[in-house]
Formats: sequence, C-alpha cells, structure tokens
Amino acid sequence: MDESEKTVHRGAARGEGALQSVCRQLVADEARYRFWLVRHEEPMTQVAAAKHRRDQILSLRKSAVQQVHKSALVRYFADYHITGKERDLTLADFYGVIDPRQATVAAHQTYLHSASTGFCDEELLSMVGDKGGLDLLQKYRERYGQYFSMYCGSARAKRRGNRYVLEALIPELNTTAKRLREKILGGQQMPSEVYGGVRFRRAS
Repeated sequence: MDESEKTVHRGAARGEGALQSVCRQLVADEARYRFWLVRHEEPMTQVAAAKHRRDQILSLRKSAVQQVHKSALVRYFADYHITGKERDLTLADFYGVIDPRQATVAAHQTYLHSASTGFCDEELLSMVGDKGGLDLLQKYRERYGQYFSMYCGSARAKRRGNRYVLEALIPELNTTAKRLREKILGGQQMPSEVYGGVRFRRAS
C-alpha cells in the first residue's frame, strides 16, 4: 500500500498524459482518495499474503488484467471519440436505463479507481522485474481494447436493427485476447529468478 500511495502521488506530481490526469483527480478529492484506498487494499492484501514471489507476481498480474477490463469503457470513449447519443447508447448497455448523466459519473468513478490501481500494479510489477509480464499486459490492453471497441459498435448497431460490418472479426479478436490473458495468468515470461529479489510484505 505504501508503494501504491507513492505511485499515485508521484503520478499526480510528475506523471504525463493519462497517468497525471487520473492521479491528480484522485488525490484532489479526499473522499474519493480514501474510497480508492479501501478498494485498492483488497488486491494488495492478497499480493502480500502470497508465500512465494512467483505467486505475488501472478496475483499482481491478475489484478492488472482486471483493471484493464474495468477501465475499458472510458478508455474506449476517449480513444474512439465516442460522444453524445453514441456514448449514451453504449452506457445503457452497461448501466441499464438510467439517466445518462448518472451513468457517465459512475463510469468515470470506476475508471479513476481502476486506472489508478492499474498504474500501481504495473509499478509494482516493474519493481519485481517482471518485464515480460508488463510486455504481455501492454499487448493485452491493445488487443482487448480492439475487441471491446468492436463489441460496443456491434451492440449499438443491433439496438438500431442494423448490421455491423466488422462483426466477423469479433470472435477472432476475442480469441486473441483470451490467449494473451491465459499467458499472463499462466505465468509465461516470468522473471528468471522468481524465488529471489523483491517480495512485498504486509506492514506489521
């Protein structure tokens, strides 16, 4: 948790792009920051409780993958410039029939929490020397993002009763993303010295 808090404050002060934006928004609101700490403590406790460094790395990888999923919606809106009615239609698929403004706030809160935890996960993976895992995570983020964008585009087209021209590509992208996820969670490209180096422990 100490390293995670340092990562967030360092990101707010000296980060670039999305990292700085997310971290600044998190630390600027005390209630939001405290809520994030509570949510973030659960996966960090699981990491610290693991007996072996390999298990800690796998736990960090698992958390990082989960954050990719949780932050995907807002990343999709930003990367593909989805606004207005198109955004509202996609929000309805994930949040149901509620006020689009409430859904937007909820999606943004989820993104801030998940993106912050994702940044911390990756910083910790860097500390333990898991370069292979970080490389796989970057590839997974890209492939999952491509799959997610097509999934959302297809869902909007179906709502309108239209055909989605890229529909045939969705299963292939989903399969590619799943294979990458299996490599990450299965321990591929682990550091060579998985029983040495840095281990994280719970504060006494």
